[in-house]
Amino acid sequence: MSIKKTVRRKTVSKDGFLHKAKKKLRSSTNFVLKQQSELVRAFNYAKTSTKVVLVSLFIGLFLFGIVSITRSLTSISDKRAELDEIERKIAAQQKLNKELENELKGDLDALFEEKAREQEMIYPDEQVFINNAG
Repeated sequence: MSIKKTVRRKTVSKDGFLHKAKKKLRSSTNFVLKQQSELVRAFNYAKTSTKVVLVSLFIGLFLFGIVSITRSLTSISDKRAELDEIERKIAAQQKLNKELENELKGDLDALFEEKAREQEMIYPDEQVFINNAG
């Protein structure tokens, strides 16, 4: 007994083969186009997010600069007021020094007498009358 194998072959015409090849090509082209559009979207997102980060950074630096300048101006104003106060104190002290210097240059006897009278002192031979009436 002989066993015969029958193999069925598919016969595909030339047109059928081309049709299948075109179909595969279209599906792979669609896949590539989808991948390309996803890459473009990701790139655009990265570009947009980079812009957002840069703009945020610029705004932050700008605000930091404004705050720093404001603090500096406030500090300068405070220091100027403090300087004016110190200059006034210096002027008052210089005036007092000048007065004391003038007193020292004058008659020392008169100065000592004035200070002694302020403390209710008298000369040894001086007579003082005190009014107790009232």
